[in-house]
Amino acid sequence: MKKALLSLMMATALVACGDKAKEQNANEKPTIKVGVSLPLTGDIAYMGQALKGAVQVADQQLKENKKLKNNYEFIIEDNAYNTKNVISINNKFAYADKVNAIVDFASNPGLITSQFAQRNKIIHINTGSSDKKVAEGEYNFSHTTLPDMEAKVLVRDILSDYKNVALVVLNEASGIAAAEEMVKEMEAHGIEYNQYIVNGGEKNLRELIEKIERKNPDIYLVTLYSPDFDIFYKQMREKGVNKPITSTNFMDLVNNPSILPDGTQWVSYPSPEKNIREKILEANKGVTNSELCIGNVYDAVMMVVEAFEHSNNNEEALQYLNNLKSFKGVYGEVAINNGIINVPAIKKVLKDGKPIEVEK
Repeated sequence: MKKALLSLMMATALVACGDKAKEQNANEKPTIKVGVSLPLTGDIAYMGQALKGAVQVADQQLKENKKLKNNYEFIIEDNAYNTKNVISINNKFAYADKVNAIVDFASNPGLITSQFAQRNKIIHINTGSSDKKVAEGEYNFSHTTLPDMEAKVLVRDILSDYKNVALVVLNEASGIAAAEEMVKEMEAHGIEYNQYIVNGGEKNLRELIEKIERKNPDIYLVTLYSPDFDIFYKQMREKGVNKPITSTNFMDLVNNPSILPDGTQWVSYPSPEKNIREKILEANKGVTNSELCIGNVYDAVMMVVEAFEHSNNNEEALQYLNNLKSFKGVYGEVAINNGIINVPAIKKVLKDGKPIEVEK
């Protein structure tokens, strides 16, 4: 009798445990995995670290939002701005982590990932690319300020005061794409220019500077960033060349802008709305002062979240993104055309060693 009673009690307990487990499973939220590929080491680590901070701020806000129907996991990897690393990380994201989406930064990694994402049917949002090809294919999107938009503001607000421009172009995807738009805009406004190509990693640019100076330009327009910009600018000054220098967002990729004289002007991305900007800067305090694309990466993460909150699977999330005509994020309402969220460009000026946005 005791054995029968014990067996009945055990069976009842097992049923109760089973029911509880089913209830827990029913209440458990699905987890959406997002792979984030950034240059956290190497020459532009100061940028990658800033973007990592933006992702962490977004992640914390999502964890605090109890109304979301999904959990979101961010797998952040260091590509060191290296092609082999980008390929290896993409494979890890797809086959080991089985991510639902990939977010990355800059043209070169973005172009590699866009082809990979299209083949493997993974949603991909690149940030900060100068190349429209990053957004080609139904799985690819780009959150950026395109070079044609920057070039228009550059010529209108800065180069219109000069007649002879030295255009110094870094021989890589982003530098070339930006230079092409600069050339179109300068030619449309009758501004004379001479173009020069610089390969990344060159240590001695003195002969190039001498060659440029024989044309006696009024201003230098460059698509260089640290460390190449630092080397070029230092050697300009060593040769006694004190002419103004300008650029588009490449100037925000200079690790220490205080090497430039106050009054230096360039065109770049705007800052994200104040509250989010302050949260990201606080997260990055003591790590990096870079702000380029922090709002773009934050918005890219939130775009993924919005898509999956309105969907039940990857296919529906992709369809949601492809049907979006605009996205309201930290830059306000921004139109989406051919997969590109193109944030308007603004002018910046260096004041007391710090970049200040100039209102239109």
